Amino acid sequence: MINEETLLFFDEIQYCPEAIMSLRYFKEKMPNIPIIGAGSLLEFALMNEKFKMPAGRVDFMYLEPLSFDEYLEVTGNGLLKDYLKTVTLNAPPDNIVHEKLTTLLKEYFVIGGMPAVVDSYLKNKNMSTCQRLQSGLMQSFRSDFGKYAKTSQHKHLQQTFNTIPGLVGKQIK
Repeated sequence: MINEETLLFFDEIQYCPEAIMSLRYFKEKMPNIPIIGAGSLLEFALMNEKFKMPAGRVDFMYLEPLSFDEYLEVTGNGLLKDYLKTVTLNAPPDNIVHEKLTTLLKEYFVIGGMPAVVDSYLKNKNMSTCQRLQSGLMQSFRSDFGKYAKTSQHKHLQQTFNTIPGLVGKQIK
């Protein structure tokens, strides 16, 4: 490992709590090597009563899909993002700006906020490629259900996962 040229990445670190706890030693013994510990179930490992957090040695960052504001920024529409902050009910946008924002919002709804899909769209402007990437992401989410439920519960997760898009904007229990 070469200081400042190496990035150490521990994926699914929640499966090895000792690795999480060892982060403090990396910070003390190799402070110039950045380390990322990632895992979709990491918060469950952190909540375990036997877990000892390396306090003061770990920064938390949560990755989420791009927001519409971020989408505007990466598509070169940062000025529209800033302009949106000035819009109120008493000072609505003019029609041309409204149409542009509506078009971009529809584009965002179709492309979504997953960085790989947005990046592909920006480079190629090819919706078919975006759709293939989105389908691959959806399949990887489905394949990941084993982490979250017993095999007997997969059908319930699958049904919920497939039903959610139709429930947007509705109240559910």
